[in-house]
Amino acid sequence: MKGKAGSIVKLAAVLCGFALIATLILTVCNYVTADRISFLAAQAKDEAKRTVLPAADRFADVNGEFSAPVKMVYEGKKGVDPVGYCVSVAPSGYGGAIELMVGVDDAGKVTGVSVISMSETPGLGAKAKDVSFYGQYTGKSEHISVIKSGIAKENEINAISGATITSKAVTAGVNAALETVAGLKGGN
Repeated sequence: MKGKAGSIVKLAAVLCGFALIATLILTVCNYVTADRISFLAAQAKDEAKRTVLPAADRFADVNGEFSAPVKMVYEGKKGVDPVGYCVSVAPSGYGGAIELMVGVDDAGKVTGVSVISMSETPGLGAKAKDVSFYGQYTGKSEHISVIKSGIAKENEINAISGATITSKAVTAGVNAALETVAGLKGGN
C-alpha cells in the first residue's frame, strides 16, 4: 500500500512539474509575440478601413461614447475634406463576436463591409466573408432587414442559407454603423 501511495505522489509531482514548465513556456511565448500580434491586428484594421472607404487617404479617430456593438469610429478624409466614416462593430453571431469594419460615405450610404475576425461555423456562417454576401450591403442607407428567400428589396439582404443568426448579426452591425454615422451628422 505504501509503495502504491508513494508512486501516486511521485506521479502527481512529475505531472505538476510538467504543467509548471508548460505554463512557463506559454507565458514566455505570449510575452514575446504580444507586440507582433497587436501590430498585425492594427494592420488588419487599417487595411479594412482602406477597403471599405476607398475614397479616403487618411483616417482620424472620432472621440465619443458609442453604444454596443459599435467599438470605434474613424473619420475618413481625402486631403482635408471629409469623405465618410469607418465604423468598427462587433455584433454577436452564432460563434461569438463578429468583428466588422463598415464604411459609410457622406451621403449616409454603405461603401463597404469587411469581416476582420469571426468564429462562425465553417461552410455556413463563415460565408459572411464571401463578397456575394457582404456585397449586398453596398449602397444601402436605411435600416436593413434580412430575408431568408426571395428577391431582396432596397432595404433588404438575403440571408446566408443555414446561417440566419450570422446574417442577422452582420446586419445588426451594419445598421448600428448607419445609425452611429447618422447621429454624428446630426440625424441627416
